[in-house]
This record gives sequence, C-alpha cells and structure tokens, in this order.
Amino acid sequence: MNGHRARRLAVTLLVCGAAAVALFVGWRMGSANRNEVRIDHLLGSPSAGTFLNYRLPQQASEEIRAMGTNAIPCLLRNLDKSSGRPRLYGLIVKPWMPRWIISRFVDDRQKRHDRARAVADAFGALGPAAADAVPELLRRVGQPPTANTAAFCLMAIGPPPRAAISTLWAYLQSTNTEVRAAAARALICIDPDAAMRAGLR
Repeated sequence: MNGHRARRLAVTLLVCGAAAVALFVGWRMGSANRNEVRIDHLLGSPSAGTFLNYRLPQQASEEIRAMGTNAIPCLLRNLDKSSGRPRLYGLIVKPWMPRWIISRFVDDRQKRHDRARAVADAFGALGPAAADAVPELLRRVGQPPTANTAAFCLMAIGPPPRAAISTLWAYLQSTNTEVRAAAARALICIDPDAAMRAGLR
C-alpha cells in the first residue's frame, strides 16, 4: 500500500511540475510576443525629426530603453525586415505601372527606409545596454542587404569593443561595395582618428 501511495504521489508531483513548466514557458513566450508587438508599434511612431534627421519620439525611446536587452531580438528582426528591397521588387515593379499599384502589391521603399532609421534610433536609445547585439550587427554589416542599416545601428550604440573594430577594418577588403561603404562609414564615426590616418572620408 505504501508503495502504491508513493507512486501516486510521484505521478502527481510529475504532472504538477510539467504543468508549472508549461505555464512558465507560455508566460515567457507571451511576454516576448507582447514586446514584439509593442516594439513594432513604437517603431512605426511618427518621426519627431525631419526626413533627413529621423528620430523616435521621446516616449518611444524611453519605452524601448526600459525594455533593455529584451528589446534586442525584436529590433534585430525589424532590422532584417527593413533592410534592402523586397525580394520580388524587380519582377513586379515596372516603370509604366501606376504608383497605387506599386504601393499596394510591393512593400513601400520609403516605409522600409523610415523603419530602418527607427531601428537605428532604438539601438541608440539602448546605448551600451545593447552591447549584446554588437556581434549580430557586425555579421549583418558583412551582408549587403543589411550592411547600411547595421552600420548605423553600431554607430548609434557607441564605441564597440576593439575586436569589433577589427572586424570592420576587415570588411574594408570586401569585394562588395555596399559592405565596404558601410564599414567605412561606421569606422569614421567609431574610430575617427584611425579612419583619418587610413584616408577614409
């Protein structure tokens, strides 16, 4: 009888433990989804600056800053979505098409451009707290579709570790002009003295 009770107790504890784990995982996933939805909304906030000097409204910046490192995965996903041009752009868009058709069936390039600026500004709002994102941003600087936006994000965060600067110098040898230009732009901002000695301008 005691053995039977012990087995029942063990099964009960196992079921309760599994339920607790499921609830915890669901809560964490729900929290991540809420962050993603909220950040997506904040990045779409009307600009507080001009077209050439985009910046997020102060309230949006403060909310993202309060999220801290929890905002980084969402910002990286937004960076990927906002960079480059739509995959089917060259196949769908033709010069003779009315503008309303282009904007209806293809992602609007201006909206993507604004979103990219908003992502960079959001990383700037995080500042040094976004240091964990530097390796992923460096990887994206080496990829033509995301090179420019990732470089602006690095510049917004602030001076990265020396190892990161070495990676940017290595990108100057890339065969891709976008990658070379993005790396040079980042270096001029992050390491201006060395960039000047190397003749970057």
